[in-house]
Amino acid sequence: MRSFMESYTKHEYVELSAYGYKILADAIESERAYDISCPVLLLCGEKDRAGDVKVFNRKWTAGEDIPLVWVPVAGHNSNVDNPDFVNVQIAKFLARIRH
Repeated sequence: MRSFMESYTKHEYVELSAYGYKILADAIESERAYDISCPVLLLCGEKDRAGDVKVFNRKWTAGEDIPLVWVPVAGHNSNVDNPDFVNVQIAKFLARIRH
C-alpha cells in the first residue's frame, strides 16, 4: 500500500481524495436508497483507524442482517494486511451462500 501511495505526488493525492469525498457527499446529499439485494460479507481490520469505520460498521451490521468479521492484525487495508485470513473468510462465506 505504501509503495502504491508513494507513486502519487501530494497534489495528485489531494485531488484524488477530494474527488472521492465529493462523490460520497453527492450520494449522501441526494438521499439515494442503497438496497443491497445480494449476500454481503463485511470485513474490517481490528486495527482500522480510518475515520469512524469501526463505529460505522458496528452500527450498520446492528440494523441489517450483514455478518461482520473482524480481521486480526489488520488495519484499513485488511485484505493486504492479513490476506490468508481474509481469503478463508471469503471462501467460508461463498460456501454458505452456495447452499
